[in-house]
Amino acid sequence: MKKLLSLAMVLATGALFAQNTNNSYQNGFFNDVTVTQMGINNSSNVNQDGTFYGAGNGGDDNMATINQTGLLNSSDVSQQGNRNIGTVDQLGWGNDATQDVGVGNAEDNMASADQTGGLNTSMQRQRFDNNNASVTQIGTGFLGYGNNYARQNQSSGADGVAGSTATIYQMGTDNRSVQRQRGSNNDATAVQSGANNWSRERQTSVAGGLYASTSLVIQSSATDGHRADVTQNSTGAANSSIVLQGDLLGFGGNSAIVNQDAIGSGNASLVVQFGRNTATINQTGM
Repeated sequence: MKKLLSLAMVLATGALFAQNTNNSYQNGFFNDVTVTQMGINNSSNVNQDGTFYGAGNGGDDNMATINQTGLLNSSDVSQQGNRNIGTVDQLGWGNDATQDVGVGNAEDNMASADQTGGLNTSMQRQRFDNNNASVTQIGTGFLGYGNNYARQNQSSGADGVAGSTATIYQMGTDNRSVQRQRGSNNDATAVQSGANNWSRERQTSVAGGLYASTSLVIQSSATDGHRADVTQNSTGAANSSIVLQGDLLGFGGNSAIVNQDAIGSGNASLVVQFGRNTATINQTGM
């Protein structure tokens, strides 16, 4: 009876681990996909299209690599364009990563997501050429529960122009970071640790233009969380914004709002806050 019971448990465990699913579609030249899944109910869907098979499609030299280890990880990578690279590495339970790279002949974009622990979620979207997006999330807290959220949306706006760079690093629980970039040569970085931090960076520049914006947000809070909202528009000059926020004597809850519009001359802003403060910066370079 014990032998039969042990055999039944082994078969049940094997059925659970057999629920991993991968769907891959590749069309065109030199596409490459590598998927490694371990755990329970992991799912991966990769769709790469080729520039030589229909008008409006693109996709020679695409490469997608997904490595998932854990329980309910899920990854969706769709690449259309030339020489795109998508990399997803998830370790933990309940992580989710979505990448959507390129439309038509979108060249040389790169998107990577690395998530460890907890119920982290990452979404990345790239349009046109030469964009670079990176997300790293590490969930901490009870049993590694870290429901961090990251979203990146990039569009260089024209074919053959320079793109932008977006970087998100979050470690902790319930942190939120959103980055949106339009145009060329923008750079946005968000680093958040602890719990309940929120940041949003929105950058707009001229596609193929010389001027761009740079934003750096660093926030750390034990429980209360901090908020940073940066909006930058560079049409005739460059913008630069740095926001540093942290707790003071165990208290947090800082808020920083930065609005920069560089029409004829550049703007620069530095916000440093500890404790529970509020700062609003409005700059217009004429």
